[in-house]
Amino acid sequence: MTDGQIKDLRLEKRGSQSARCNTADLKSYRQEAEHLFYHGYDNYMKHAFPEDELRPLSCKPLTRDRLDPSHIELNDALGNYSLSLVDSLTTLAILASSSSQPQRTKGLRHFQIGVASLVEQYGDGSEGSAGQGLRARGFDVDSKVQVFETMIRGVGGLLSAHLFAMGELPITDYLPENTASTPGSTSI
Repeated sequence: MTDGQIKDLRLEKRGSQSARCNTADLKSYRQEAEHLFYHGYDNYMKHAFPEDELRPLSCKPLTRDRLDPSHIELNDALGNYSLSLVDSLTTLAILASSSSQPQRTKGLRHFQIGVASLVEQYGDGSEGSAGQGLRARGFDVDSKVQVFETMIRGVGGLLSAHLFAMGELPITDYLPENTASTPGSTSI
């Protein structure tokens, strides 16, 4: 996208001159953004999950340097808790609320699979066998992490995904397992 195209996206009026971005352009930009998101997300899930990130050129997972804990520029950025998936849950939930039926279905399916994949890897955090995942019990992982990365991508992604999953933020056609049939009501 060029600087001119970005400038055209501003929808504010300047005097009598209105913005040059029309509805067809906005729809095209949205479809392109969705396509690029799913390209990255699908490749992360195929080639790098459950690691934190995908190396885009080699299509291999970016992992912590377990042999050299002092390699902080790599190790501190990676939390060892499937960071790209956690970070993507909010976007998947928003795409699941899309006005386009095929995209809504795709976003909802990816959101549900993403949540199930996290639970499989990290359990549900409860006592007993359901609480234990393949990698850890909850996110109780022995990792030194960057506070900013963890708060913005990890905690932010988990909190917003939780709100979507519990029905506090609406996803069209999604009813969490523990919700009553009344839209907007939740039980914990």
